[in-house]
Amino acid sequence: MRRLVSLTLVLVLQLPYVARSTSLYRNITMDDGLPANTVRNIVQDSCGFIWLGTDNGLCRYDGTHVRVFPIAGLGMNQYVSALLAVGNGLYIGTEQGVFCLDFPSQAISRLPLDIHSTVSNLSIDKGGNLWVSTLQQGVWRFNPRDGTCKSFPFGESKGAVSQVLVDSDNRIWSITNWGSKPVQRLNKVRDQFEPVNLKFDGSGFHSLCMMQSKDGALWLGSWEEGLLRMTDNGELKQMLSPTLTKVGTHIHSLYELSPACICIACDDGVICFNPHTGEWHRLQDSPATSFVDRFAYSVMRDTEGGLWVGTFYGGVHYLSPFSNRFDAFSADGGRKALTGNVISRFCEDRQGRVWIASDDGGLICYHPQERAFTSYPHQAVLCRLNVPPLCMDGDDLCIGNY
Repeated sequence: MRRLVSLTLVLVLQLPYVARSTSLYRNITMDDGLPANTVRNIVQDSCGFIWLGTDNGLCRYDGTHVRVFPIAGLGMNQYVSALLAVGNGLYIGTEQGVFCLDFPSQAISRLPLDIHSTVSNLSIDKGGNLWVSTLQQGVWRFNPRDGTCKSFPFGESKGAVSQVLVDSDNRIWSITNWGSKPVQRLNKVRDQFEPVNLKFDGSGFHSLCMMQSKDGALWLGSWEEGLLRMTDNGELKQMLSPTLTKVGTHIHSLYELSPACICIACDDGVICFNPHTGEWHRLQDSPATSFVDRFAYSVMRDTEGGLWVGTFYGGVHYLSPFSNRFDAFSADGGRKALTGNVISRFCEDRQGRVWIASDDGGLICYHPQERAFTSYPHQAVLCRLNVPPLCMDGDDLCIGNY
């Protein structure tokens, strides 16, 4: 049986690519429409769109184009410091409070919180409360159902809180990179945060990020002490030491890619750490991923398994999980170019050529052995026609049009 060539139209993430080893890769920068190359946050919404928080604005990436969403309430300072996608909306942390983007109306409104300092993190508990960490005004809890809120000042760290983590048991943790009480937990009876008595053999400890892995373990990304694992009673075990490994300094975020891989976004790039064996490697050390810059701020895996990395200097890096499994074709793809983008029919002939009909570019022929589109008699005429139906009749191709 002849080899059947399938041409797949990727509607959500049709990514132009550069082949590097067996990976599909793309780097999205200001040249592609980003308002800044510093990307601090990456989230994916329920429709598959990728949202990027940059130092100069909020962006949405649809797999082909970058669209900037100006926030009118910010004026000229469009710095976006935190993102959280929830249902049909997006919470946006800035240097001037928290905003909410409603997806159906695409309207952006400010939440009724008296926050006028940089928002460092956003999270949601199981009761639907929004937790807002700030760098000068402590932590805020906001109930979107009735609009009520409460602030937790964190005076010991002068209001500077890096993150609030809601774990699988709905416990609320706070971490900070400042002061002498880096980890605190919410006492729900008293409704106040209380310090966790940490037990650590190192010289000192401060943290920018906290993560709970699928097995329930709590992980801390520190500023100088690398990656640490924390028990419920506050015992800390150093799992990755920057002194010994020369990597893992200034950890900005943690992401569990799999049970055998925790991604560490830090000033040394992205470190892949195996919590079971203690083995690690830098993502950028692999020939297929040598594109990843140092100073990685955020790591995320999308619903298709693609890996996204936000950096300080190099914009966003995307690594597809599908290797060279798919080719993508469009009307502006050079040698791999269609004559139209509205594809209506496919048909394969006895020679294995694939004939493609489009509503906006007529008919074109794809030759899989050459991996290129080839010409045929009367192509110039047919490419000016709308061609909905195709049918092979032996060696003849029947073509319908308007």
